[in-house]
Amino acid sequence: MALSLSSRRIFRELSREFRLIHPKVKLDDVPAFNYMTREFKKFRATGKLLCRAENEVQYVADAYRCMLQSTRKHEELIKLYGGKGDRSTEESANLVGLNLPKC
Repeated sequence: MALSLSSRRIFRELSREFRLIHPKVKLDDVPAFNYMTREFKKFRATGKLLCRAENEVQYVADAYRCMLQSTRKHEELIKLYGGKGDRSTEESANLVGLNLPKC
């Protein structure tokens, strides 16, 4: 039995996330991608063979896709807005437009 459209979409999106996470490596060399491919092939016929809920396999795959995507976006936000650590009192005052008195 062929993959359903939702399974194909999820597989494509998972593959895209793996490509974004590992841009310089072939996907065949990524162990997590190989595991995901094996799992998709194993459950391609039906999820009912192993007494699973009707869409459980698609649900788990979509949850994993969401986790990968959220992790990637979180790291992008940290790079964009991440602070450089603690600031001195003078730097913090200058940041809001105040000047500290000179002693």
